[in-house]
Amino acid sequence: VSPIAPCSGDVFDVMTLYIEYLLGGLDTIQGPIDVNTAITPTTDYFINIVDNATYYNWFLIPEEIGEITIQEENLITVTWNIDFPDTIASLWVEIGNNCEEKTSDTLNISVYHITGVNDNYVAAADISVFPNPTAGVFNIKINNAKDEVNLIIMNETGKVLKTEKIINDGSGTISKNINMLTYPNGIYYLKFVSKHYSIVKKLVIQ
Repeated sequence: VSPIAPCSGDVFDVMTLYIEYLLGGLDTIQGPIDVNTAITPTTDYFINIVDNATYYNWFLIPEEIGEITIQEENLITVTWNIDFPDTIASLWVEIGNNCEEKTSDTLNISVYHITGVNDNYVAAADISVFPNPTAGVFNIKINNAKDEVNLIIMNETGKVLKTEKIINDGSGTISKNINMLTYPNGIYYLKFVSKHYSIVKKLVIQ
């Protein structure tokens, strides 16, 4: 339709202008990073609303580890697969509009299935980390070890930086030397996960 200009009676064409705005700032995903599916079969994760975003696409890897249910565009519930082997799952979200797309930082989630956690095993698992504080190289010693232990090293925000499998040779004592000389000074957390317990130790690199 070509409207008539007021007063003059002239006819002019109309141009429709569509305006898309750039995305606002993108925060980190919030939610549990340590999940025992025997206790917590579902967990919620969210990210703050991003200005001008028209879509939120969530991703969980490995895909078989859980099912994502969208509660709101920025809020999801993960139903964990209790039969999936213990692992580190990766969760992130792609947010965008017709102008641009942004991808959040990946949230690494330690997912495991421990039933009937026995306090006797936890008490018996005598775990030493030394020297602590350290310049970057330290030793781990686990007395009264019953089985192999997965070591997960995280920074202060809970981001997984490194994983190690500490094998039990049957002697009852596990020893491991860890080199973190390339990591910056700061506070780190060492998480020890076995079939019977999950224990966290604090480490300082200075």
